[in-house]
Amino acid sequence: MARPDRSGTTVDTLYVGQDRRQAVLFHMLQNYQGRDHLPAIQLRGLDPDRRYTVRVAGGGDVPAGIPKSAPGAWWMAQGVVIPLRGDFHGIALILDGG
Repeated sequence: MARPDRSGTTVDTLYVGQDRRQAVLFHMLQNYQGRDHLPAIQLRGLDPDRRYTVRVAGGGDVPAGIPKSAPGAWWMAQGVVIPLRGDFHGIALILDGG
């Protein structure tokens, strides 16, 4: 689990199951202020050899620019940029590794 950093524009928390088959990323945009170029969120602790499929908790479309499926090594190296706009908007992404 990565602890949230409340000093910036976003609050991001990643929980990874002990067997590394599933992870959940909670992403909250606290203070938008027109910032469209946020840094990638690094997803640590995944199994680099496992392929993860992503879905949005509660349903809905995966945000633009986020692959629906990729290996753990890709998620950890590339990270993910979640394009949200507006203060206090959030999303939870579930990564399933079968």
